[in-house]
Amino acid sequence: MSDYSNANDNQPSDAELEETFKLLQAALATLPSPGEQPESAPQSVVEGARWVHDWLNLDAELARLTHDSSISDSLASVRSTSALRHITFSGGNFEIEIEIEPVERGVSMTGTVTPSTSGTVQAVVGGISHQGPIDDLGTFLIDNVNHGVVMAFISTDSGTIRLGSFEV
Repeated sequence: MSDYSNANDNQPSDAELEETFKLLQAALATLPSPGEQPESAPQSVVEGARWVHDWLNLDAELARLTHDSSISDSLASVRSTSALRHITFSGGNFEIEIEIEPVERGVSMTGTVTPSTSGTVQAVVGGISHQGPIDDLGTFLIDNVNHGVVMAFISTDSGTIRLGSFEV
């Protein structure tokens, strides 16, 4: 039996309440006073925090990676002279094909959503969001996406699809 047990399991013991109160007091002591200006965080930290919050609270279907040329080519022991990378995701009623091409500042992501639908595509790398429209033919282009791990979303009238993370 622990120090915090109580005959009535629905109610915290006096010791639990006292410990919780001490933890709250310690946490409150670290907050700035009402008239004190808190230190500002760098914009990238703020954007990253927003991204994490949105990510954890997003009601989106997770798409499944069905093809990645960088994995398939290495498994087949094929050396490709092309700098292009092709990845395909499947989620909901859609298939999303993305072609990743190195450009001067990062990568260019060109893609197609099948069946054709309009909407938006968003790629977030290191807290920086890159967005672009999906036209009526289901095609999209996002230029100058930073190198790093990408979290991508496809938003259409029928909902949002969260693509699995991939590195560019």
